[in-house]
Amino acid sequence: MSNMELQSFPEPIPPDGAITESIDAPRISRSRALFIIISVTGITFLNTIGQGLLLAAIPRIAIDLNIPETLIQWPTAMFSLTLGCTLLIAGAVADAIGNRPVFLIGCAFHLAFMVGCALIKTGAQLLAFRAFQGVALSLCMPASVGIITTTFPSGMTRNIAFACFSGGNPIGYGLGLLLGGIFVDTLGWRWCYYLGLCLNGLILITSFFSIPLAQPSGGISWSRLRSSVDWVGAIIASVVLALLSYVLAVISSSSSNIRNPINIIILCLAIILIPCFIFWVGRQEARQSPAIIPNSLWRKIEFSSVCAATFLTWAMFNSFGFFVTLTLQKIQHVSAFQTSLRFLPLMIMSILANVVAGYLVGKVPAGILATATSLLSAAAPLLFATMSPRWSYWLAAFPAMAVSPISSDFLFNISNLVITAAFPSGEQAVAGGVFSTVSQLGNSIGLALTAVIASSVMSTERHGAVEEDENILRGYKGAFWASFGAAIGTCLISAWGLRKVGKVGLKRE
Repeated sequence: MSNMELQSFPEPIPPDGAITESIDAPRISRSRALFIIISVTGITFLNTIGQGLLLAAIPRIAIDLNIPETLIQWPTAMFSLTLGCTLLIAGAVADAIGNRPVFLIGCAFHLAFMVGCALIKTGAQLLAFRAFQGVALSLCMPASVGIITTTFPSGMTRNIAFACFSGGNPIGYGLGLLLGGIFVDTLGWRWCYYLGLCLNGLILITSFFSIPLAQPSGGISWSRLRSSVDWVGAIIASVVLALLSYVLAVISSSSSNIRNPINIIILCLAIILIPCFIFWVGRQEARQSPAIIPNSLWRKIEFSSVCAATFLTWAMFNSFGFFVTLTLQKIQHVSAFQTSLRFLPLMIMSILANVVAGYLVGKVPAGILATATSLLSAAAPLLFATMSPRWSYWLAAFPAMAVSPISSDFLFNISNLVITAAFPSGEQAVAGGVFSTVSQLGNSIGLALTAVIASSVMSTERHGAVEEDENILRGYKGAFWASFGAAIGTCLISAWGLRKVGKVGLKRE
């Protein structure tokens, strides 16, 4: 779940890497402006309502499709992984051939893959279509920011558009959880995707008729598409992430799989490619050629710190929500609908946290704010790691739900403003795209790593005389302890890396 950016000044950093240099915005009617905002907001809403629907339904889906317990996290992780891997490329494509066609193509492909998800028969098909959905949505996200900046001039209307664009995230996530629980317990989980089909279709139709026909500055240029994207760097990065994801998947099914020679070779190849990637982007930057992630970005300690902290906090938040769902449904045997209701404090606090963050970022130094909120959210996985399934919901689960989103919501707002202050305008889009990619990878890699930890604990406990439910619970508690460690890591990084950053939400004269 992402966050609402409520600061009206300075302008929010686009979370996708698209080039957002504004051109003279066309004059459009208020009604058309409203439908444009609905279209781009609909994409973020569609993203998170899908995540919420899947989170509520995944235990039932796993039973129906025979997905092993150790691989149950991958339909969620695969989406974030492919989305994160393709965001920067999608931004460059939108800049070269135009925001409108890229947005519409991404929306149409997402609709097609949604049909696939509704008709799946196996777990492998679900993984494949979720991966393709991530790629399709990556086309829409950068194009959405480009549409806003080229359609609305700087000022109140553009700020409202950006706020709505980000605000669709927590609303979609909460509604997805609630409706997912209702569908699973009544009509069946496939209705989650039928609902997504209807919403996706409405967004596609609305955007087709409302988004202006506008070419990128300099016209559509296929040669610029070839030359303005670091395709080699993108391929190396994608191969590394794919190889690491494969290794994590096979280890999560059984930790003994790491002894397989093929898996060792794949892991070694991924490790070898990492310095190759660093060398390549450094070479590209030295030649003043496009680099998918310029090495110079990491020289700014503030940027490196917010990226590392965001990676860890999203790893914590996503894995926390996932294993809470499993704990409620598999250990406490709560229905899907009742599980969704137990997430309501999280949804409400997420919205409130964004409102409070918009007020406090200009009044409290960023380092103090990020450290304090991270420490507060660290209590969420700690409570679930130490609680007994027999405890009342109000004793531990309720306060854990309430504090869990605070860190991610505050840090997202703080990070956007830190990037605005740390980089000149010409570098903000690239930095913002890298930041968004890091947050998506935190979602997927964090979930995969905690699944490996949970699986390892379960495998160890199987050798003892422990009942199955208790064995599974021990694995889940191992994942919660790992999430707690990530939260503490966020606190330490924020305290040290942002110690010299002052109040970042102040209006610039």
